[in-house]
Amino acid sequence: MPVGGSDAGILDRWTGRARKVLGAAADFADRFGQDSVQPAHILLGILKVRRCRGAKLLRELDVDPAALEQALDERLAGGTPHEGGGSLPFSTGALDALMLGAAEAGRAQREQLGTEHLLLGLALGAPESHEIVTDTARTRLLCGWEDGSLTLWDTTRAVPHGRFDGGGGGLPCLCTNPAWSHALVGTPDGELIVLDLLRGARIHTLKGHSGPVRAVAWSPAQAIGLSAGEDGTVGIWNLRPGRSLQVFRGHKGPVQAVAFLHDGDTAVSGGADRLLRLWNPVTTAGIADLEGHEQAVRAIDVEEGDTRLRSTGEGGESLLWDAVECKLLERGKAPDEQVAELLGSHRASPVALRAALRGA
Repeated sequence: MPVGGSDAGILDRWTGRARKVLGAAADFADRFGQDSVQPAHILLGILKVRRCRGAKLLRELDVDPAALEQALDERLAGGTPHEGGGSLPFSTGALDALMLGAAEAGRAQREQLGTEHLLLGLALGAPESHEIVTDTARTRLLCGWEDGSLTLWDTTRAVPHGRFDGGGGGLPCLCTNPAWSHALVGTPDGELIVLDLLRGARIHTLKGHSGPVRAVAWSPAQAIGLSAGEDGTVGIWNLRPGRSLQVFRGHKGPVQAVAFLHDGDTAVSGGADRLLRLWNPVTTAGIADLEGHEQAVRAIDVEEGDTRLRSTGEGGESLLWDAVECKLLERGKAPDEQVAELLGSHRASPVALRAALRGA
């Protein structure tokens, strides 16, 4: 089955064998009834193309292919195969894996992107290894790395478009404005940095948190930003002049996720207290509390035109909420994170894969 949909240009730098793996991944997505190619499908594709470098790396690490395939089948079972043809797009997690694999190849000064880089990109899918945001059309991607640096990618060609200093060591959190002309970066030392992505320049450095910044958000309507802090607060910032407006103190313990709803009229935050709190970003008055997480909330995504929220907790717990009625719709596990965890549990961690590649 054709793969990539509107993302097909991403494949230009990948080897023929890597494209064969991605074609097999699209076949698996079709077989399991999914509407996009996900990381699990790519890993199944690597296992199917047994002579590819990625499959050989797994065998060199004493990974049991049959056990890995069975675990993946169990996670994907239950769907109904699609009828008819058509090209399937990449899921956000699969696109992340391709970009992370390309970045690893770039660091190793490799021009060609092979199945070994696909595998490494999948293993890097755990959120501790990177931070990624992408535009609506998925033609641009901004990635933050463990050393504090940022890379802006042109996803249509899988090449870096710009590199930035994210403010020192440690994994940054980041977001962009709707026009993708500026980025807001939160650092482990508690600073916020406003970057001009077009000029590659730092505009503001903002201070206000007494501990690491864990998440940031940019209003869809104006230059207002939110920053979630380990210190238990959410900072509210005017990003144009670069100054603090207010501080929200509605959580008990570290705040790890933040987002805007309803064209910026509502803020939503979550953290170690396992609550999602909806509140007014102008007055900081509470609107609603959403309870349902069994562990700390670590990510919030807005879906379907501001009407739904997807919140992810520690361990990959994923909850879908009606943001209008403020009620829980669905409980599950974040599918894109399961593959990184699965590879790690089968001795194919990023560290082990990098070591095997260096020894090749």
